[in-house]
Amino acid sequence: MSGSKRSDSAGVAQELTILAEKVRQQVPYLRLCQLQELQVFTHYERVPPRDLDRSTERNVLRIADLLSGVAEQSSELLEEEDVSTRRRADQGVPVEVIRSAHRSVVARLRDEVVTLAKNEGVSSDAILVGMQRMWDGTDTIVESIVDERRGIEFEKSVRREGRRADFFSRVLNGTFSSDELAEIGQENGLDARTDYWLTLLDGQNFAAASSIEKHVPSTLDRSTVGFVHGHLAAMTTAEIPQTPEFTGSLMACVGPLRPESIHEGVGLALELLRGARMFSRSGVVTPKNLALHLAVLRQPEIGEALWREYVDPLGRGPAADSLVETIRAYLDHDKSIQKAAEHLFVHPNTVRYRLEKFRSLTGTKIDRTVETMRVWWAIEYDVVHQSQDES
Repeated sequence: MSGSKRSDSAGVAQELTILAEKVRQQVPYLRLCQLQELQVFTHYERVPPRDLDRSTERNVLRIADLLSGVAEQSSELLEEEDVSTRRRADQGVPVEVIRSAHRSVVARLRDEVVTLAKNEGVSSDAILVGMQRMWDGTDTIVESIVDERRGIEFEKSVRREGRRADFFSRVLNGTFSSDELAEIGQENGLDARTDYWLTLLDGQNFAAASSIEKHVPSTLDRSTVGFVHGHLAAMTTAEIPQTPEFTGSLMACVGPLRPESIHEGVGLALELLRGARMFSRSGVVTPKNLALHLAVLRQPEIGEALWREYVDPLGRGPAADSLVETIRAYLDHDKSIQKAAEHLFVHPNTVRYRLEKFRSLTGTKIDRTVETMRVWWAIEYDVVHQSQDES
């Protein structure tokens, strides 16, 4: 670098150092300039005047440092900036508003500094260098503030979600008293006076969980509230309907339940899922549409006695399995030979033959209501019996 250029550079640096000191002397005025700019940002009405006074003063001091060529903020200013960022988050000032407000304030400070520099006779070269330092430094600061704020929001979100998950876990496990539930429930959108339906999705079926969202009460953030024995749990203010969107999925829906009784529905929902899997049911199962199968599960002594009377005489092997399958299809299709044959992809005469075979082996002709119910119970219990043999 030539002596002339070194001299010019030193001259610019000296001019900017003097200008920086003049800026520091203008703190009260430059603070008012910033407050004027912030008036259009209504979110800043939530910020106490004392906070704004310190923030605007800090901005002026930062501009002075940048003009002097000090690129790094002092540890004291960095700590204050961090505290300020967290306070703005608590005060509910959106991050994009912070970004816009900061740029508006910096633009006003730039204009004021240029005016001050011209009044002090600062050279054009020094003013250009000073403006470049201001823009580079303040852009870095605002992006740093935005990044810090996003980190704060993420931390808050994680903590909020953790508290929410803990709350609903306690609801599902019944560890709240009625008074606690009434008080804390409102904070989480759960009304102690409202009826809810508890739904357990078989396993962790997130696709089905997303379909339930439309049934979520507006007070709840979303339907999925936690896990129960490995199953996704959801709560809604109405029973989940049996619609095509849930075909292929399996979920148990229990209700209506008040919040203090939701934990009592968990056991029934788990029992429904177990029964539905055992009897190859899918979709939405409820205590109503799975009532008889629940009775089969809950009364093994009756099932065993009927099984020995109507299924055990059929023997073992493929022929016996065909008879059981045919009786089940016959009963499931309202004792229609034609419909049972279509379901089994066999000739109607095949169904007739197997019905006659069943009668000859058991001595039972399925024509009366009582006999029909006894045979149905035995055939359904056969699934339970086989699962016991396999275990």
